[in-house]
Amino acid sequence: MLKQRVKEKMEESIIKLFKNNNDYCMIFNTILKDKNSLKEIKQIIEIVIKNCLYYVFDYEDMLENLLYEIDNEEFDDYMELRFNDIAKNLNHNSLISLKKNNRFDEEEIVKALNSNPYQNIREIVKHQCFGYLNINANEYDEEMITNIMLDILKNENKNVSDINYDHGSFSNIYFIGDKVLKLGRRNTFRIRNNKRYLKPVIRREHLFDNQKICIELTERVSNDVTYQDLDMIVKELDNQGIEWSDASIDNIGRLIKPNKVYYYRKLYADKGYIETEDAKAVLPAGEIVILDNDSMYEKEKSYVYQK
Repeated sequence: MLKQRVKEKMEESIIKLFKNNNDYCMIFNTILKDKNSLKEIKQIIEIVIKNCLYYVFDYEDMLENLLYEIDNEEFDDYMELRFNDIAKNLNHNSLISLKKNNRFDEEEIVKALNSNPYQNIREIVKHQCFGYLNINANEYDEEMITNIMLDILKNENKNVSDINYDHGSFSNIYFIGDKVLKLGRRNTFRIRNNKRYLKPVIRREHLFDNQKICIELTERVSNDVTYQDLDMIVKELDNQGIEWSDASIDNIGRLIKPNKVYYYRKLYADKGYIETEDAKAVLPAGEIVILDNDSMYEKEKSYVYQK
């Protein structure tokens, strides 16, 4: 009976540590500071897998810290055997990280990612999209972005395991097949409908947690660009009376196909665009386009007053 109480107390302590602290290195150092036996470590991991793994944002951190404490091949094998149980609780980003690093059998990782598309996408939206942007989104907000991402997967004939993730200074970026979905903050939402801007499938602002977030879906482009290409774009904008304060080689790309909307049904949103004469011009594949049209402003006109 006493042994059972000790075990329950240990579980409570470990769960409390994980739920109230983001420093997982410190947690594992605390748990394993007494150089526990392999058996004791396995017992601790069982508690973590069962109750706490959901709270570990990156499984790689957890594994590295454990293996730092115990350099033991038997333990490594044990973790591989437990992977199916572990994978059920891991978030999308952790699984993708494992897939990239060939930590476990790729087939098992893909299976885990694709086992429940709706639930996995919902977790991405909740903990990655809104988590990165530090937004306390409601269920309706989560549902809306989840449905957009599921629709893109359907359009591109892809699975959850095919999604690749990145982020900029103010945005989450998801690469799904030939499409790129961005969610983030903007400085200038209302922009010219310029032929040099990569045509969006979706481009609209929405209030999440009383914060304006831009949802933008575009085609994927090639990053085969040079600083000469950037100079050309800046000069072209300058001739149009537009100042681009965030001109960067990372914000331009080369078209893989003509600059128009490719989607099986109409989602295109032109809200926020200022129509221009070249709005209907379609640049061919190979041309340079602007990916991030934030921080673009009309130049102030100078006037000469005659006496």
